[in-house]
Amino acid sequence: MSKFIDPAKVPKHRLYTGEEIPCIGMGTFGSDRFSAEEISNAVYGAIQCGYRLFDCASVYQNEDQIGEVFEKAFRNGLVKREELHITSKVWNDMHGRGDVLLSLAKTLKDLKLDYVDTYFLHWPFPNYHAPGCDGDAGTRIRGRFL
Repeated sequence: MSKFIDPAKVPKHRLYTGEEIPCIGMGTFGSDRFSAEEISNAVYGAIQCGYRLFDCASVYQNEDQIGEVFEKAFRNGLVKREELHITSKVWNDMHGRGDVLLSLAKTLKDLKLDYVDTYFLHWPFPNYHAPGCDGDAGTRIRGRFL
């Protein structure tokens, strides 16, 4: 069994723009179990192994370390920026007027990028999750749990 993935053999989805997105990628959430350093080291290893899609988010609190990894990978010639599809997400507390742009600016600074390929709303409405809670914790909106 090979340790590396040939990016050319990974199935891709073609967008209406003609751009292709790898159908297999790496998510960078793990702050409930792993340190930002462990996640960023895994991202570097994934790039070395042939992964080309990375799903990030500001709420994961590791975009600055992942940015160091991207910068290192580009500097070392491991991969070119245009070979990666990088996504990120605006968190629930940044849905207000102008806040999305501020959130994106911070993500770009942290990831050390000029652009992300896709930028999502992480959650469709503003809500609150206590720091460190897991995905099973209740969602609170205007003082009520859903």
